[in-house]
Amino acid sequence: MKALLTAAVLGMVAVALLGADYALSQSAFVATWAIAGLGLSLIVGQAGQISLGHGAFLGIGAYVEGLLAVAGWPPWVSAPAAVALAAAAGWVASLPGRRLGGMAFAMSTLAIALLVEEGLVRWESVTGGAAGLAVPSLRIAGQVISGPLGQSLVSTALLIVAYACCRRWVASRIGRAWRAVREDEAAAAAVGIDCGALRSLAFVLGAGLAGLAGVL
Repeated sequence: MKALLTAAVLGMVAVALLGADYALSQSAFVATWAIAGLGLSLIVGQAGQISLGHGAFLGIGAYVEGLLAVAGWPPWVSAPAAVALAAAAGWVASLPGRRLGGMAFAMSTLAIALLVEEGLVRWESVTGGAAGLAVPSLRIAGQVISGPLGQSLVSTALLIVAYACCRRWVASRIGRAWRAVREDEAAAAAVGIDCGALRSLAFVLGAGLAGLAGVL
């Protein structure tokens, strides 16, 4: 898996540097969704939680970034704010997991996703409703990053950073505790692991990554 993902990232870097516009656009698209997928893998693959509402965090990140960009906030402020709010939403979504488990908890995440969707679509005066928002182009160091090449480079660079962070988390004590909770919650609790807090942490980190994908 490590070799496959490394090859994929290197391939996207090559496309970003050498490819045509269509290939560049697709590489940016793939990198963006890969970041969201990394977040979901923390929740489902590591912490063992079923989440059916991951897209809600992506939507929160996208709309918060869009609204702040329209308001004139610089990207180095608006992007972290969007990621932070998506992560906060992930913490809220994780709370039913303190009492619920299995499909009951999964349905609670789906309910949250539906609530977020309804809010974003119906709050037309702020979000633009189904028509969405007209967001200004990204500027970094005074340079406009709007074409396929710029989008691909930014998305691929952030994917590399996100992947490195996930590898570090998974290999750490937190990652080992996640897997212990996933495999046997009762045994994990018996040795002093706070299962609820660890699941909430997985949701916070996973939702934050989804929010980052939404920003892109």
